[in-house]
Amino acid sequence: MVKKIEDNKYLIMLDLEPNDLVKLSKSDRMVESFMKTIEEVNQDPEFREYMSAEEDARKIMNSLKKEYKEEGLKEGLKEGLEQGIEQGIEQGMKYEKIEIARGLLKNNVDMKIISDSTGLTIEEIENII
Repeated sequence: MVKKIEDNKYLIMLDLEPNDLVKLSKSDRMVESFMKTIEEVNQDPEFREYMSAEEDARKIMNSLKKEYKEEGLKEGLKEGLEQGIEQGIEQGMKYEKIEIARGLLKNNVDMKIISDSTGLTIEEIENII
């Protein structure tokens, strides 16, 4: 296990916290060199500007994704509401036809006439009885 760690310590150090790297750099010249390079890169204004631009681009993309998602939700809610209203109207109309058929059946009107008048099938009218 120690051999594995030793063989891969330069990869492992990429995942270490800065304090751990400082401790490791005291005993390893390669890590010390790595730390110096990191410090130099972090001080480079061009690199810092690049990282800021990259971060800005990432934030813009996240905002756009959120905006598109919200627009999609709004559109979905609008479509769902329209669909719900349409279904409600259809159910209301069906209910009204059934109520008319009930009234006509009470007055002994022929089922064929009721069907022609309401648009209900004979089977639907028979289910009302």
